[in-house]
Amino acid sequence: AGTDGLPGTPGTGQAVFSQVVATANRGLKPPRLVLDLAAQRVLADDEEVELSQVEFLVLLWLAERAVRGESATDWSSQEMAEEFLALVERVTDLMSCHADRIRQAFAAHEFSPLKTPKYFEPHKSRYNTKVGKVLGNLSATRYMIARSRDKERAYFFLPLAPDQSEIIRPRARGRQGRR
Repeated sequence: AGTDGLPGTPGTGQAVFSQVVATANRGLKPPRLVLDLAAQRVLADDEEVELSQVEFLVLLWLAERAVRGESATDWSSQEMAEEFLALVERVTDLMSCHADRIRQAFAAHEFSPLKTPKYFEPHKSRYNTKVGKVLGNLSATRYMIARSRDKERAYFFLPLAPDQSEIIRPRARGRQGRR
């Protein structure tokens, strides 16, 4: 993205007029985040954002919390780490990443309030960078993992209302769709 926060044209650093118009129009509509679990596909403002499996899992976790109206997460909390691990174990059969590997990463740090957030931080940064490149930083801020602080802790969240995220879950096996 250029310094103006617009998506750049590869190789030129210049925003193309149609991209400028699309970016401006995005800001006029409410944000819409769609996560398709079976396809591991993320759409923000109908634009695909390609993520690694762990980035997808972190985003899915935060999106589920946003849908439930429980957006703020304290990444230093063992309770939040366990909640994330439960999600990973619930959806890991859809993905080739292994819940055991992620659990071992947390256990290796003994769920330390100082070290556990370091697991999430690089995934947050890479996701925010990727969504910024796709949408331009101005539009992307509506989807970026945000941080707030109080005197004791930092909290991370998606700045989305419960109705601004859609999570598409795979159909139960053996069902042939609607009849």
